[in-house]
Amino acid sequence: MKQWTTKGGQVISRISHGMYNCFLVSCRGRHLLVDACRKGSWKNLCRELDEQGVSGGSLAGLVLTHTHYDHAENAAAIKERYNTKIIVHQKEADYVRKGENPVIH
Repeated sequence: MKQWTTKGGQVISRISHGMYNCFLVSCRGRHLLVDACRKGSWKNLCRELDEQGVSGGSLAGLVLTHTHYDHAENAAAIKERYNTKIIVHQKEADYVRKGENPVIH
């Protein structure tokens, strides 16, 4: 897992699953996950989050950059497992609520 530390002390970890990535931002025992990867990476994602000390109370939220399947497929499972909120742009919020993926033209 590739990691960077900012001048402010936040640690950014790239969680990579094949050609899909998500990022964990950690600071003082609190975490923010950026994107959720694909369902096929669920077990590996959970293992890596566990290794980073992420638990139900420490995950402040899941930020979705957009709702394409390769970024959002695990969103509902992450929300349930880690008892956290999903943060997404209001124009894409309905896709998340309905479990849909916007069609790309």
